[in-house]
Amino acid sequence: MTAPPPLRAADPAGADGAAGPAPLSGRGRALHGAVFAVTALTAVTQFVLTGTGPFDPSSPDPGTIPSMVRFFSFFTIQSTILVAVTSLLLAMGRPLTLGLRVLRVDSLVAIVITAVVHWFLLRPLGTEPGIIGVLDTLLHVVGPALAVLAWILAGPRTAVGAPRGLGLRVTAWALVFPVLFGAWTFLHGAVTHWYPYPFIDVPTVGYGPAVAMALGVLAAFVVLAAGLEGIERAVAQVVSARRARRDGT
Repeated sequence: MTAPPPLRAADPAGADGAAGPAPLSGRGRALHGAVFAVTALTAVTQFVLTGTGPFDPSSPDPGTIPSMVRFFSFFTIQSTILVAVTSLLLAMGRPLTLGLRVLRVDSLVAIVITAVVHWFLLRPLGTEPGIIGVLDTLLHVVGPALAVLAWILAGPRTAVGAPRGLGLRVTAWALVFPVLFGAWTFLHGAVTHWYPYPFIDVPTVGYGPAVAMALGVLAAFVVLAAGLEGIERAVAQVVSARRARRDGT
């Protein structure tokens, strides 16, 4: 399986189907800059506190390298990093090439799934006290809320001027991330007997329920990614129609 196409300079006419409209407006760039600041600071702080040792001080210490691998194996951490990287690129005014559009969809859908899964499956198990609890809220509530807000205020209009059919390509490439995450989770777990979340902990729940849960998350990813594209395409059509009426064409 190959990686998504690299980011390229925008083609104003969208002739190659990879580049869409111009970069975000000043307001959109500022919004994504704020999202980057919050998510990047949260991820770095979380890593400093828990990334090189056991999350629970009462648990055995697997060692620095295994702890780091485990830290970056959490869907929450990967989602937060995706949001931070994508927000930084958008804040810098990078054009919305196919590659960046894929990253944007992955980051938004992944962080929404992170928030939903945390709220309904993990939060009922209890919350951590102190600074870890604050970071937990930033990772699972504040970060996702800011990412969604930035998309609502600046995202849908980015589809205006994008070539027809681009959304299907973006959605297809966006599925590479969750598929690779699932493959890594089960492969890493089979070797180390460690799984990032209790609902996919194979030694506890078994392969059947764990795989079923992973497929459920993948299905949710597909639905959300397709819904995201549908909303953006609908907004693009409305904006284009208004421009056509205004220009008298």
